[in-house]
Amino acid sequence: MPTGAGTVGKEATPIQDGIKLVALATLAMWVRWEDGKPVEVRMREPGGRLADREELGYDDESQWESPNGEPPRSVAKHLAPVYLVDPQTAEAYTFSTSSWAVAGPVTDLSDLITMKSSTII
Repeated sequence: MPTGAGTVGKEATPIQDGIKLVALATLAMWVRWEDGKPVEVRMREPGGRLADREELGYDDESQWESPNGEPPRSVAKHLAPVYLVDPQTAEAYTFSTSSWAVAGPVTDLSDLITMKSSTII
């Protein structure tokens, strides 16, 4: 992994340079939040598509949270975690993002993992 690729654990220890990880699985989901806590999760079904934001409802911006006087933020947040393992140590890692710029590549990775898994069986 490249320098500055992320941190590990609650202590936020930097990930060591050059570590090689194997992707085991991915998820794609919408999480709806209330009072800073997740209250509903809608996951992409294997082989299916993730629901569009418009399908979730909760579109009334007057109901959205406005932390610290900032503009209102949608109560639904897109998450795309990737589950990884270090093949040398078997240490497990989770990479998680809510960035739409990364969502497409995570979905592509999910499709590749599914294809590779089905050819191994």
